[in-house]
Amino acid sequence: MALNRLDEHDGAALVEQLAGNAGLARETFDEIVERADGVPLFVEELTKAVLESDERDNQVAAVLAASPSPGRAIPATLHASLLARLDRLGAASKRVAQIGAAIGREFSHELLAIVAQGSGASSTAELRRLSDAGLMFCRGTPPEAMYTFKHALVQDAAYSTHLRRDRQQLHQSIAEVVEQHFPERSAREPELLAFHFAEAGQTARAIDYWLQAGERDIGRSANLEAIRHLNRGLDALRTLPESAERDRRELAFQIAIGGPLIAAHGYSAPQTGAAYKRARVLCERLGEVEPLVATLSGEFVHYFVCGDYPTMCQLTQEAQQVSRRVASPVLQLAAHRLAGLTAMHFGDFLQARSEFQAILRMYDAKLHRSRPGHYVHDPEESALTCLAPILWLLGFPDQARLSSTAAFRCAAELDQANLTAHVHNFAGAALAELVGDVPAVRAHADAMIQLADQHSLGYWRVNGQILRGWAMVQDGATEAGIELMVSHTKDRATLNVGWYQARYLCMLAETYAQSNQILPGLGIIREAKALAARNSEHMWEAELDRVEGELRKAEGAPATEIEACYTRAIQKAREQSAKSLELRAAISLARLWTEQGRGTEARDLLGPVYGWFTEGFDTADLKEAKTLLDKLV
Repeated sequence: MALNRLDEHDGAALVEQLAGNAGLARETFDEIVERADGVPLFVEELTKAVLESDERDNQVAAVLAASPSPGRAIPATLHASLLARLDRLGAASKRVAQIGAAIGREFSHELLAIVAQGSGASSTAELRRLSDAGLMFCRGTPPEAMYTFKHALVQDAAYSTHLRRDRQQLHQSIAEVVEQHFPERSAREPELLAFHFAEAGQTARAIDYWLQAGERDIGRSANLEAIRHLNRGLDALRTLPESAERDRRELAFQIAIGGPLIAAHGYSAPQTGAAYKRARVLCERLGEVEPLVATLSGEFVHYFVCGDYPTMCQLTQEAQQVSRRVASPVLQLAAHRLAGLTAMHFGDFLQARSEFQAILRMYDAKLHRSRPGHYVHDPEESALTCLAPILWLLGFPDQARLSSTAAFRCAAELDQANLTAHVHNFAGAALAELVGDVPAVRAHADAMIQLADQHSLGYWRVNGQILRGWAMVQDGATEAGIELMVSHTKDRATLNVGWYQARYLCMLAETYAQSNQILPGLGIIREAKALAARNSEHMWEAELDRVEGELRKAEGAPATEIEACYTRAIQKAREQSAKSLELRAAISLARLWTEQGRGTEARDLLGPVYGWFTEGFDTADLKEAKTLLDKLV
């Protein structure tokens, strides 16, 4: 292997890297090295191989740049070889290549011609020369033609010949031409203008386009892309001098980025909380009222999902105070929503229903519908979704299903992946689980997971897997289903998620009871109760006591201990007006008494509770109660 001035070992290693990483045939490089009798020939052959490559990445350059032997100077030599090819085509062709390189790896004939401010014929001729020389591909016929640099190294070489000032002016020209002559592309690709204005040193103009790019991505539920573009804008903002205008623009970014952060990382994620906390600081500094709605809502939902009840109460009170001070329906809707969620968390279901129904009475879609990314949840969608489980808890299963149907209709109109997943979770799967509709739970769980995979919705994927595991257990796949539930309830705990965690743990404990795994089930009940106590959450207290009673009964505990669990569950449910939970606990206690020969007491307990209901007689709990009562007659 004649490498002459190249060290033989390093040269062979370089060939190996190029063959493996650049996507070019290994035989091509072997042939180059075998024929090389000096560095210049090696570089010339390598340049030819680069130009003959159809690779669309920068790996060749990366490998060359990482070369460990500084004496070789291969990157500079290859660069010089590519520049020499450009120079041989003449100054006009080189200038066209420079403009194209600044536009991007791919560019249109029409855009380049306008930027160059030359005639179409001149641009066409120079572009043809570049294409004939093997430096570019051409697709189509001018002026509709599209051009692509043969390799990223060619683009880099052409671009590197710009002086800094010339480069900035060129990028500004490109951005302004796109703005003026291609408005549809400006609207479709705002990140393109953001990039060119940023390269032109026009930071303020770039920032506006980064915001547009982020909001566009939010509108199509492209959450990771939205986060990337909005972070670019925030980074650019930090380079501007401090001012009220800078704060105002940053506020728009912090509010916008909250939604995609929730979708990608979860409501309880530190970065989500930090974005809304910063937005609130900016609102207070600027004295802005309208953005405060989105800020309070976003900050609240972060603490709501974390289970921080004192902060939830504080933010709810603040929202209510602002709504009383400022006559704004949007503020009033937000205050009702925060109050409803706080009441639901605390187990005050009547108050929660009242707050959410107030939203539905006030809400006018034409006036109050949230634009994507501005609020975490649309008021109507949130109210309908939350009312579904609340109405079931209060003993109105049919009304709950009507609210669920309306929530899905609202989600379809909003067409936002995060909101749709929210509806599938709570108006869909949560309600279906409560009424005992296993196929519906499975369908909603699958829909959530599919949405999560399509739109990077990590939080909803975890919830969907728990619900899928529960459905698997009901279908007989006990071991696999429990494993799925255990794994993802742990994931939620790791994410510091408190909201609905007690319910998922309660469901897990019931699956343990169904499979006669008593000790693990009791351990889960202890965990759920400790979590509820720590978070001042009373929503599922009655259910946790009832399921503990079921586990104690399966364990063979004394009847007095079992009865105490059921009695606590009934009492708590009555305090909360949670008729469906009262019915469940009454069924369990009535069955225990029946087994003890206390049929009359069982009928006297269960009969009035069952008799209270006026709807939902096709649901599992009411069917079970009816069957038991029929035996007690």
